[in-house]
Amino acid sequence: MRITVQASRLTPGPHGFHVHAVGKCEPPAFTSAGGHFNPRGQSHPNHAGDLPVLLANANGNAALTFKTDRFKVEDLFDADGSAFIIHAAPDNYANIPKDRYRPDPDAATLATGDAGGRAACGVITR
Repeated sequence: MRITVQASRLTPGPHGFHVHAVGKCEPPAFTSAGGHFNPRGQSHPNHAGDLPVLLANANGNAALTFKTDRFKVEDLFDADGSAFIIHAAPDNYANIPKDRYRPDPDAATLATGDAGGRAACGVITR
């Protein structure tokens, strides 16, 4: 599958970008979209919805096109749908060497990659 995203009015810099498990985008926090799309119960960064980091330029514009085999289109249209989320901070993909950092990564880091709050949300539609 090829995914293309174009976004504007973001804070310049890197942003976590994921498919989330529920197709609902209720502002302001977009927590209605649930957690990362993860039908196989994998740990982060192996959730099916873990996507490449989105980089916003100095004007707050971002564009990204990539291919993924983590899911198929039909997987995103289960009973409650799915949504794309752009996070406020970059996703570290839980890549924190335990022997070099104290304290060790906590459960939130290991589950979400410390991507921060949800800056934008879009329900995935056909």
